[in-house]
Amino acid sequence: MLNRFYADCQICRSCMDCIFQGFQDEILLGINEKKSCGIVAKGEPLFRENEFPKGVYLIHSGSVKISKSDEEGRELIVRLAKRGDFVGYRALLCNDRYQASAFALEDTYYCFLEKDYYLSILYSNPHVISHIITRLS
Repeated sequence: MLNRFYADCQICRSCMDCIFQGFQDEILLGINEKKSCGIVAKGEPLFRENEFPKGVYLIHSGSVKISKSDEEGRELIVRLAKRGDFVGYRALLCNDRYQASAFALEDTYYCFLEKDYYLSILYSNPHVISHIITRLS
């Protein structure tokens, strides 16, 4: 990790264009307080296949390659994530290990929500969980 930065969820274009779009101010204030922000250098991982998730990532700027290894060790690209995309949520919601790795394709700024806090947001408000399910679908 290069260093840290800070993004205010209430005015951040990445937040407004992503999964948090339309959230009430009180929820965004809580996310603002609990999230951590960082920068991952090109080629470095956000997370690796087979690790247990510690939380979820929102790509603030930059891009990330989500890939997995096949039985012969070859890399298969699953998808590309860009500004405003949410990554790492599937394994967290399934209480499973990551099925793929996420590597920065360029220096990438991200925001991170720890697992317990993210799940508390989901379970505390039916509007929030409905909105997130809709956006992720």
